[in-house]
Amino acid sequence: MRTGRQIVDLLHDHSFVGHVLQTSTLAEFDLEILLTVYFTRDDRSEEFLRSIIPHVTFDRKIQILDQLPLRKKLKTVSRIIPNLRRLKKIRNLVAHSAVISPKRVKKLLENQDVGRLLLDYPGSLEEISRQIRRDFLYLANLKEFRHKKDATNLNAAIFGAYKFLEEMTDV
Repeated sequence: MRTGRQIVDLLHDHSFVGHVLQTSTLAEFDLEILLTVYFTRDDRSEEFLRSIIPHVTFDRKIQILDQLPLRKKLKTVSRIIPNLRRLKKIRNLVAHSAVISPKRVKKLLENQDVGRLLLDYPGSLEEISRQIRRDFLYLANLKEFRHKKDATNLNAAIFGAYKFLEEMTDV
């Protein structure tokens, strides 16, 4: 368990900041692909990815996923939104805070989500990252996102990319 001083040091550590930013960037990319598959016809996926998605904030992408008419009773659906929000919170903390005082750290630790990620780093960040990746892969297989495996359109390629990522990762 880290002390307040160790957490201040961690928040200013470049490798920690890089790890958080890399993890959140990968999760946001997966979210972008998932939303593209959900919202576009096969012939408009690339245009949507290029023209629309870059103008939507990470927070708004999470809100959109949360509002999709998916089967809310599924554990995956009820778990992924809070996990993405936790990741976004820690990402915003490191991305938008050049200096973090011990007083601010004390307040951060009062928030259970952020506190756990900071106190149990790196295991906590790796755990949330793996869970988000597993949940995205599961969602990609729901009927709302499913596409023909043998199709030659971009949506089929995106679905294929998820399958490839599933095979290449330890999730």
